[in-house]
Amino acid sequence: MEEYLMETPNIDYRNHLIQDKVQELINQSEDELDYIKRCYIFVRDEISHS
Repeated sequence: MEEYLMETPNIDYRNHLIQDKVQELINQSEDELDYIKRCYIFVRDEISHS
C-alpha cells in the first residue's frame, strides 16, 4: 500500500497550494464525513481528469 501513497512529481500533495485547499476544506467542514464529501465534490467538479 505504501507505494500508492508515495509523493511523486505528478502527485505533489505537500505543495502549499494543495495544503491550503486541504485546510480550507477542513475549515468549512462540520465533521470528518463532511470533509470527505467536500473533498470528493471538489475533485469531481474542479479537477480536470479522465
